Amino acid sequence: MPVFVYIHQGLLRYFSTRLVSYCSPIAEKSADGERAMRFLFESFARRKRRNVLFTEIRPTTSLSNYDPSIRENGFAYYDYLNFLMPMDLSADQLMQRMAKSTREQIRRAEKRKSFQVSEITDVKGVREIYPLLVKTYRRAQVPLAHLSLFENALNHLLPKSMIRFFLFIHEGQAAAAHIDLTFKDTVYAWYGGSDRAYSRLNISEFCYYYELNYFLSKGFKFYDFGGAGRPEEKYGVRDHKAKFGGNLVNFGRYMKVHAPIRLYVGNAVYQAARKIKGLLTFRD
Repeated sequence: MPVFVYIHQGLLRYFSTRLVSYCSPIAEKSADGERAMRFLFESFARRKRRNVLFTEIRPTTSLSNYDPSIRENGFAYYDYLNFLMPMDLSADQLMQRMAKSTREQIRRAEKRKSFQVSEITDVKGVREIYPLLVKTYRRAQVPLAHLSLFENALNHLLPKSMIRFFLFIHEGQAAAAHIDLTFKDTVYAWYGGSDRAYSRLNISEFCYYYELNYFLSKGFKFYDFGGAGRPEEKYGVRDHKAKFGGNLVNFGRYMKVHAPIRLYVGNAVYQAARKIKGLLTFRD
């Protein structure tokens, strides 16, 4: 289901609220499924969205079978990349898919025994992880969800084995954290953060290496890296994720604009808000 997302209360909420579906709508693969999907989008299109700038769908699988129905109901498509790592591999095969320099960085981190890994299972641990996310998102000048999202995710999803929180520790200090969602045979990289002081120890490379091997041992079939940006734009995160050898895919995204003038103003407000410390915290 799409959720309402906004930057802040008050006037900024009016200029920032959007509806985002963070995964693919699903239907059975049949004529009935296609009719159901068409009905879903036609019903959605009939509703007025006066307080929302736009609705965005961020597919985690291809929606090509339903593309005509989606576009006919006012959604525009744009390309958006991602990496999917197949996990039907041995640990050695997984390592060989990675760039040579990445393999060397991982081996150095292993040799130094730089990091210990703790799997977080309580709210206290989530609150220890959150400052690492704050540091990373503040560096990138990108909004970060409120702490309550992660606390609720732990309370609701951990009992169902649908989430994992990993804390990477160096000499007793929190160095990095990764949060992954799991559904059926796929792992979805959700949030990650690190302290830049540990970059020289190849913390990022070690985190991905550890997680990929962890989920490989649990029998998962795919690791979804969580997005790699628009193909026409330079994106350092995409270059970093590419080093791990996943398959590049383009499931794209869909957007339906409800308030074009307010969206134009909202984008300007957003760019200004990125420069104001502490303002960019998403609410949902």
